[in-house]
Amino acid sequence: MAFDLHDVIVRRDIAATVWSAPLVAYEYLKHPTFLWRLQYARSFEDAYNAERSDYADGLEGVKDSTINTANCQVPMEGMQELLEELSSAGCILYLFSNIGGVVLDNLRGRYPNLFQYFHGFHTPTEHNTYAKKPSTEAFKSFLDLYNAERDHTVVFFDDKLANVDAANKNGLIGIQFTSSAQARSYIVSLGLLPAK
Repeated sequence: MAFDLHDVIVRRDIAATVWSAPLVAYEYLKHPTFLWRLQYARSFEDAYNAERSDYADGLEGVKDSTINTANCQVPMEGMQELLEELSSAGCILYLFSNIGGVVLDNLRGRYPNLFQYFHGFHTPTEHNTYAKKPSTEAFKSFLDLYNAERDHTVVFFDDKLANVDAANKNGLIGIQFTSSAQARSYIVSLGLLPAK
């Protein structure tokens, strides 16, 4: 079973984002060259990895501020309980997100109790040419890593319909997520959890 991160596992904390946004803007104004680098990168992660040697000029503040703003997240209601229940039932859980490894590692450090239930994490990286959902390449990369033989059924929850449609076209069962209760109801219909 695979879950998207944003608006499925965690949701944006608007107050924290508004508070941290001026700090990011200030860092980018101090280092406009990073904006130029980011424009030609495939993602923030790509820019971070490709330009690491240039952080000697003070870009470390840009990196930290961007990661902290990206991670103004709080857990979605009921998801930790659902993940715990699925894990206890023997389900194998994966996170399949476009967030990027650098940002995800930081978020995992903030909520270790939430992320402990996942067996693997799939994000755009240089190893998969930064392929993002809803591209076919992203789904192929995920399946090659976690279901290479294509012998398991993978149910994928995402809040974005484009990603759900792409999952269905690429060998997963895509379900549009609206709440932890709706996700649990679907999982019960599969016979993986008992009805409450």
